[in-house]
Amino acid sequence: MAAYPRDAGIWKRLKLANRGRSHVDDAGVWKLPRRGYAYNAGVWKPTFPPYVQYLGSVPYANPGNQDFIQNVTVPENCILVTMLLCYGPVARSVTSYSVDGVAGTLAVAVPSNNMKAGIGYSAVAAGTRSVSIGLNGGNGQSGVADALVVFYAVSGYRNSVPVVAQAAGTASFVSATLTVPDDSVTLWGGVLGSNVTRTWSLASEDVYAVGTSGGRSFMAATLGYNTPGSYTETVTLSASVQSAFVGVNFT
Repeated sequence: MAAYPRDAGIWKRLKLANRGRSHVDDAGVWKLPRRGYAYNAGVWKPTFPPYVQYLGSVPYANPGNQDFIQNVTVPENCILVTMLLCYGPVARSVTSYSVDGVAGTLAVAVPSNNMKAGIGYSAVAAGTRSVSIGLNGGNGQSGVADALVVFYAVSGYRNSVPVVAQAAGTASFVSATLTVPDDSVTLWGGVLGSNVTRTWSLASEDVYAVGTSGGRSFMAATLGYNTPGSYTETVTLSASVQSAFVGVNFT
């Protein structure tokens, strides 16, 4: 028996289309539901935020002139996000990012200094992907003492272009403000001048690694759900150290 919804006091036969998906009465107009959205009090709202998975990290000790190239297994079609976090006495900046030899997008990089950090991203298919991320200068990696490459997968997204923030500082805390919409995920990466204790205000730390040269350290964290408005992540450190901080957000 066909279903009938009540429309302005009149029972009307429910319209069906596209493999049985039911139409929704939107201000007197029957519309198909938008993928990933629900109709609530006259407003289309996302049913679920994007889903972020930490895929792992690879440390580099005294990488010399080798490239930062790694294979990573991606569990599903997604946005593959790669962070390069590194320390070295020679000023360099993160300037390149590619997956399987195809250029991706370098979302953000801190200014060239001893603490170097950047994030690249690319839409990829499930499987084993070859990722390359690098610095400018003589073969890029010359002058780097320690580095960490971190991988994330973001699926269920509605917008493949992230909102981006970055910050760098020398105080006993690091903070960055990112204005983000509801139902979104944020990924943070940081480089610290020594091995210190960290306290994140909202995000959850996925990896923390201490470099072999001079105790410099690297960190990455995620926040899987943001409320509307201005989201501020504050990382409180146990000592005053030089630092670099980068972040991206996906909806």
